[in-house]
Amino acid sequence: MDGFHAFGASLASFGAALALYSYLLISSTPMTALGIGLLILGLSILLTPTEPMPRRTVRALLEGSTLGLEALLEEVDAQHKAYYVQHDDGRVYTHVPLVSDKGPMPPGLQAGRLIAEWQGEPYLIVLPPGSELVRLGELPEGLEAALSEVLVDQTELCESVTTVHRGDCIVLEVRGARGLIGAGRFIRVMGSLEASVAACVAAAILKRPVRVALERDEVRVRTIVLEVLE
Repeated sequence: MDGFHAFGASLASFGAALALYSYLLISSTPMTALGIGLLILGLSILLTPTEPMPRRTVRALLEGSTLGLEALLEEVDAQHKAYYVQHDDGRVYTHVPLVSDKGPMPPGLQAGRLIAEWQGEPYLIVLPPGSELVRLGELPEGLEAALSEVLVDQTELCESVTTVHRGDCIVLEVRGARGLIGAGRFIRVMGSLEASVAACVAAAILKRPVRVALERDEVRVRTIVLEVLE
């Protein structure tokens, strides 16, 4: 299965699980509707031919996926910044503290759960945009090369990207950012689309938890600071 269809399968599986969980366990009509919508979108992707696959289409799919996550983050009233953590299956997940921020959860803890508990605190665990691209793509060695491959070549989310390491932080200079999303909660919790995908790549390459610490926009340049944790 290629990366495009794998993304569709993952989206459909997540949508089905979310719909069942919302309907049977928490009796939430908006969340159930969201799950059904993601299931339908995932099945549509599975039925879509992949050759050729324009980069603009990949970018549009990533932008669209943020809308479903925006609704989910609004539903649970997420306030804390997400941690990007690579699990044993190779996928990068986001751990979103829902009450108190105790740091990132261990990768294998309560795998497969939408809501997990660690140190007595609930966490939302979801696949961020770009997770399947990172898992299935053959990324080059080196963080900057991998970021350029995904952000510039595969998705055209920006024109160029450079990195500077400063202690436990990585400072990205993203030129010509093209991601267009109006999901305010998503941006506050998971970062802009460029930052979210970059955090996925960094978590996969460095094998350490990452979160988007800061973003600053200037003329045609977006500065993104990724915090790398133990």
